[in-house]
Amino acid sequence: MGQHETFQMEVYHRARFSPYGDLIEHWDCHHEKAQPLQWPGTEASDFHNNLGSLEQEFRLTWIPKASSSKQKLYFEGLHDSYNYMNDTDAGIEYSPEKDEYSIHLISTRPDGTYYIHALKPETTFIMAFALPNPENGEPIKETLKAFYFHGDEAVHLHAGVWHSLPILEYRPNGSAEFKEIDMTKPKKNFGGVVQSDFRGELQPICYG
Repeated sequence: MGQHETFQMEVYHRARFSPYGDLIEHWDCHHEKAQPLQWPGTEASDFHNNLGSLEQEFRLTWIPKASSSKQKLYFEGLHDSYNYMNDTDAGIEYSPEKDEYSIHLISTRPDGTYYIHALKPETTFIMAFALPNPENGEPIKETLKAFYFHGDEAVHLHAGVWHSLPILEYRPNGSAEFKEIDMTKPKKNFGGVVQSDFRGELQPICYG
């Protein structure tokens, strides 16, 4: 999925989001437990029953992109479990000249559901999603959509759904922290997060 894609921002509506997952209106009253899934194309004998839920927190911060007028979101894991991807590019950029946000990376968990919410209720954010191909688990480009969320809402994605990291409204050095819950890493053959090259623009975006 490496070709260039462009799509318009869509304000969240429950009826249109339901294929991707569930909106939890008040996450502070919710108890989340990740649900496992066998990744398409793997043998049943490779799937282990010892998987559990893993809770992690991370921070996203807008910083200048080197040799460019653009800004990019910087990912900082707040737990040791993020060692595999700590202090890295979030795959999201903002162009002040065009007032345009771009995404060039989406990911999925090959072993189960995914849950995320902002740690502060004043945080608003946008995420892009794509449904998985039932035959091979790859993202279906025709299903790419973006939705807006408030900070007191949580997002529970169905197993295998592809997603971007949260897109924050650009403010110089603006940042926000999030909690995510997914499956702990199984013993073999899966290895956590699967990523796909992608390019898309969100224009215009209206926050709030």
